Amino acid sequence: KFHKDYAGRFTAPEYRAVSVLRLEAADLAANISVSDEELKEGFEAREDEFTKKEFRQIKQMIFADEKGAQKAAEALSQGRDFATVAKEIANMDASAIDLGRISYSHLPFPELADVVFSLNSGENSSPLKSPLGWHLFRVDAIEPGGVKTLDEVRDDLRKTIAREKAIDSLYELSNKLEDYLGGGATVEEAAGQLNLKVLKIAAVDRNGMGPGGSPIKTLPAGDFLGIAFATD
Repeated sequence: KFHKDYAGRFTAPEYRAVSVLRLEAADLAANISVSDEELKEGFEAREDEFTKKEFRQIKQMIFADEKGAQKAAEALSQGRDFATVAKEIANMDASAIDLGRISYSHLPFPELADVVFSLNSGENSSPLKSPLGWHLFRVDAIEPGGVKTLDEVRDDLRKTIAREKAIDSLYELSNKLEDYLGGGATVEEAAGQLNLKVLKIAAVDRNGMGPGGSPIKTLPAGDFLGIAFATD
């Protein structure tokens, strides 16, 4: 009766011994060589990735007519503070004039962007006209842009290309593996033919625990345990 009432105390979980063959692009990438020609072609194809845009911290006043813009420009030319002039003449507070950190493409009209991105840090523009009105800009700071050279990105680019080639190799390798297994080879035999390592898990339960109650840390991701326990 005691045994029946406390059957859980005397019930051991099912364990399975599993052989695992893992195909991962990262493992293959370490052994893949990338030629200088491939690096050059990859660099040219990814040039946009290695181009850093120039950004600027910009303030702006905007007026309905040229007269107001000229009055504000004259005040700025006397060394007055941009925010103070904006408040007095354009009735714009600090939050309204601050455009923040912007790139060339953030400005709505190229004729404005051309001028703003030709100014030096700390410099004010002259009055500029657009369909929105008359503008005065100030550049508070500049973050220079530029294009990285091949030598600067060589190591990272080599890893990227190797990883891409590894993914292609992985597809071919998986097809070969299926052919070997379909021909009756064991996992170990197929691994030997393809120069791959087999991971041996001596015992694991449905919760990923070993006989001692500790988790097996080498388990693959995904529904590995579900597949392992559904397989004859």
